[in-house]
Amino acid sequence: MKIRKVNGTIRILRIIMPIVGVITAVVFVPWMLLWAWISPLPDTIEEQPKVVAG
Repeated sequence: MKIRKVNGTIRILRIIMPIVGVITAVVFVPWMLLWAWISPLPDTIEEQPKVVAG
């Protein structure tokens, strides 16, 4: 009887834990780093310091 309860618990955890992992990855992603990575680069090397300086 106890083995069935443990198997049921493990089955529920196998379903819930990946969902929790995906939600955690979305919430705790370093958003500033992500936006810096996605933003397009300037056309020339000379423009890059201007963009960084503001």
